[in-house]
Amino acid sequence: FLRRLPAADARPAGEPAAPDPDRASAGPPGRLHTVILDGIAESGKSTLIHRLAFPCTERAALERLRATRQPMRTRTLPVCFEPAAGGDVLHSLRFSDVSGERPDQIADTIDELHGEQRATAAGPRGRVIALWVWDMANTPRCRTELSPARMRVAYGTRRARELITGVVVFFNKVDLLEVDRARQDELVADEEAYLRGVVARCFDAGVPVVFHRGSALQGTGVTDCQGALYDAAGLGRFFRLADGDGGGGAAAGPGH
Repeated sequence: FLRRLPAADARPAGEPAAPDPDRASAGPPGRLHTVILDGIAESGKSTLIHRLAFPCTERAALERLRATRQPMRTRTLPVCFEPAAGGDVLHSLRFSDVSGERPDQIADTIDELHGEQRATAAGPRGRVIALWVWDMANTPRCRTELSPARMRVAYGTRRARELITGVVVFFNKVDLLEVDRARQDELVADEEAYLRGVVARCFDAGVPVVFHRGSALQGTGVTDCQGALYDAAGLGRFFRLADGDGGGGAAAGPGH
């Protein structure tokens, strides 16, 4: 369900692009939202993608995952229908993963999404959300590799600020912290303060940032992270809470 992104300038000049398999078949009007993952190598990005987009993956298969060597993107994943006067609108989600900490791949993804949106017919477009996977078992490396300067290169461009409407941070591998809950809260709060500063340097005022913690491998915190992504995409109102409160009855998306 993961596929490599096509290499830049891979086809001869003047040759038309091959049809996108995600858009090839006709269907109901749709809105495609994109989640761009970022984080240091072996922070658990691939594991989290599998938890979010392919929740039937068994634990043994997740343990065999290796660090992403090339940028990857999931197939389009239907999430829910939105009732509309002209017919129901299908909201879908896809995940785009970079390899390691390379900011150029973020910039390439942003440029590609910008081109897609320019080519899209007039009307509401899908949202773009940044999902930062923060390795709590190796925070010094996270801060070194994902420094404010590096993050500004990746996200401080005009196009990135135009496209990205929200940031979700998943503090991964908290199960590896051999501390009590109170100390874990302190460690997470320190990283949260650091990342709030990064967001302030990269994005315009008002871009929301949400923090969740857990373990992608263990599956803890993943549902909260998924809900935050749905909220960032503007879809939270279509999902009913487990206790029966909340909004209306849209079809459940991946992971439900």
